[in-house]
Amino acid sequence: MDCYSELDDILKLFKEDVIVKSGYPSFKYGQLIASKGTNGRLGRVEMQPSCQSDIFKDSILEYKGNYRFLHFTKYCILESIIKSKTIRMYELNHMEDKNELILGYTNFINQQNNNFINENLLKEDKSKLFSLSLNEYDEESITKEYMWEKYGDKGSGVCLDISIDTSNFKDWFRLYIGSIQYIEKGKTKLNQLGNNYNNFISKHNFKIYNISEYLAVLFSFYKTKTKFEPENEVRLLNYVEKDICCTYKYIKPIDDNISKTKFVNINLFPNNNEAYNRPLIRINTIIFGKDINYFSKKSNDIKELLKENFNYNPQIIKL
Repeated sequence: MDCYSELDDILKLFKEDVIVKSGYPSFKYGQLIASKGTNGRLGRVEMQPSCQSDIFKDSILEYKGNYRFLHFTKYCILESIIKSKTIRMYELNHMEDKNELILGYTNFINQQNNNFINENLLKEDKSKLFSLSLNEYDEESITKEYMWEKYGDKGSGVCLDISIDTSNFKDWFRLYIGSIQYIEKGKTKLNQLGNNYNNFISKHNFKIYNISEYLAVLFSFYKTKTKFEPENEVRLLNYVEKDICCTYKYIKPIDDNISKTKFVNINLFPNNNEAYNRPLIRINTIIFGKDINYFSKKSNDIKELLKENFNYNPQIIKL
């Protein structure tokens, strides 16, 4: 058997015996890199996540809501959003949750392959993933104090009621949306995925060289449950291979000892010149926290910024 035929067979077996069997039937791969090994047989295989947006279809991670969300943030960030006409997605290495991906890795790994992850690899995988955290819209969440405490600058920030137009969903490029799963829901699925992969390795004596990078997109939708009730969290995720497909930018830190924060922008008013399709986001309402200072002045300032930069007027209210 030549290496190309062997590659086709291996990929089919990996898809059926590992991915589909674990409950992720649409979790496809994108670009492949394969090399010849000894005696003309198949050597190393690397795979990237699919460019298509529907990779969570028919799985526990599939988002099935109405695409209306809440996004809590600081007042100064709201100003930046309006002035720049963009919303930022931040690299996972710079998220507040320092355990990003760790839950997925630790529940995937078991005795056979528990040495394939290390800190540098984890950091490298995170560097290719950019996230925007959202919560499914409901009126109760708007008034929950712990949501404001945790995400809304301790009540002194704002909450954005936003909608995502999905008319171009099938054309999103390496952008995925899914429902966050907490440990009680996700652990069994991830253990099953790890066991199925290990059985695949044992049976076929073959490993996917960069399995952690390929599965990092999936792992990023699993988190450890906090002391609070689950927040109906939804994540918009962008996979960005280094320096191609999408340009990321940096926030320069004040302290030179702190690493620069990477982010990618989603334009709120995209034009036809964009290289890749992105979600179409609309801000419906701007909700000021109950503890915000100088509400009258700040709300007037925001109204003026909206006039200068937006072609519509979101509602502005205060709790």
